[in-house]
Amino acid sequence: MRPIRAMVDEILKQLSPQFNKMYAKVGRPSIPPEQLLRAQLLQMLYSVRSERLLMEEIGLQHFVPLVREAKYG
Repeated sequence: MRPIRAMVDEILKQLSPQFNKMYAKVGRPSIPPEQLLRAQLLQMLYSVRSERLLMEEIGLQHFVPLVREAKYG
């Protein structure tokens, strides 16, 4: 998984300037395309059935450590 992550990081780093050109200068900020592409790649690699399930899983992975830290920290 680490070699894939390194490759994805490099590719997204190269694409980032192109993504920045596509952003609107006004309006509500959107989710960076790099994050969306990374999330879709994780969804495919881990065979998560839907984006909703992926977001729930990602949310839980970030939420549980925060709860532990608040409770025991």
